[in-house]
Amino acid sequence: MSSVVSKISCVLLVLGMAIPFVAMAEPVVTVEGPTGGVYPGVAQEIRYSVRWSAEEDYVVEAPVWKGGLDFSVARTEVGVDAVDGAYYGFVVVVTPEALGEFVVPAVEIPYTEAGAVAGDGVAQLVVEAPSISLTVRQDRTSQYIAGGLLAVAIILILVVVVSV
Repeated sequence: MSSVVSKISCVLLVLGMAIPFVAMAEPVVTVEGPTGGVYPGVAQEIRYSVRWSAEEDYVVEAPVWKGGLDFSVARTEVGVDAVDGAYYGFVVVVTPEALGEFVVPAVEIPYTEAGAVAGDGVAQLVVEAPSISLTVRQDRTSQYIAGGLLAVAIILILVVVVSV
């Protein structure tokens, strides 16, 4: 019985290791929002990463935001990642100006197989990235500093009063 269980375990392990590479044959996109606080007037980076198996070869084109909005791409990266998958990444810098929710709309990223020219009987394919919502809060750093200085002043006054 244990040899059957160990054989099944080995098969499941091999399948579990192979599934990510099979699933990654077509491009998959991930979106990473800013880490830390989002404040009005402060530029925030949003990273979009399109990944696929290195065995495939795709040409990824400029992103198109839904709703007709236009964001400029700050920088792009192309290469092979640590798990031998190819990637195309781009970073968008946005600067929210008001408190509340700031939404960067969904984006479509067109791509074609390398060597194929869209329009020559080859359909241009699209991978979609979801919209991302940022909660813009007021920066309270100066209030925290003022509160800390006030606390130190009160402590110093109490020390002087008690020592007299």
